[in-house]
Parts: sequence; C-alpha cells; structure tokens
Amino acid sequence: MSTRSCYKTKQKDLILAYLAGKKNQYVSVDMIAECLKGKVGITTIYRYLDKLIKEGVVLKHAISDSKNAYYQYLEPSEKSLNQYNLLCVECGQILHLGCNYLDELSIYVQKELSFKIDNHKTIFNGYCENCIDEKQ
Repeated sequence: MSTRSCYKTKQKDLILAYLAGKKNQYVSVDMIAECLKGKVGITTIYRYLDKLIKEGVVLKHAISDSKNAYYQYLEPSEKSLNQYNLLCVECGQILHLGCNYLDELSIYVQKELSFKIDNHKTIFNGYCENCIDEKQ
C-alpha cells in the first residue's frame, strides 16, 4: 500500500470520526474543516463527503434558511429505516422520528398527489426540549 493511499484513508477516517461524533447534528463543510484544520484540506472533505453520500453513510441536507449544505452521519442500522427528522432551529440538534405515523401521510401523498416523499430528507422545524425550557 502506498503512503499516498494510506494518507487518504487516514483523512477519510478523521472525517468519518468527526461526523459520527456529531451524528445528531447537521454539520457544514466549514465546521468539519475548522475541526480538522491542518489535518484534512477542504477539497478532500468535499471529495470524501461525496463518496460517503454515494455509499449511504452520510445524508446531505439543504436547509432553506442557509446557503450551505449540511451533512448527517447515518449509523449502519439507520440506513434502511424511514427517518423523518426534527430540526431544532435554535441549537441545530437533529432528532430522528422513527415512528410509523408519518408513513401513512407519505402513502397518502404518493397515492393522491403522485408525489413520493424522500423520508431521509424530510425535516420538520421546531424547538427541542432544552431550547423550549430556556425560552420559558
């Protein structure tokens, strides 16, 4: 194995470790780059994120109030689950809504409106328990 490919593997491992440590949050490329400053370049981060998205390890989200894309790590057991996401607009925490209630809505929308919802990219905005408590 060449030093060059070994180095790339270390970079991918650093990116994966960062994402796994932030699995319940959306993270931007800038956040990853800041944490891995001096270890991984921004071009490498984009390249590996694209690969990880294709492998189903990472989800890419576009949040309407932002120009940036955000990324979310998926545990292997989460890849096949229907996951709707709850995003706290105050702190950025993501909660996965792993129930079947919204599956009925998805089926209805597909049947009645001929529109298929991508449940991995569906985000409900609101406030998490901690942020609600802080506001009161």
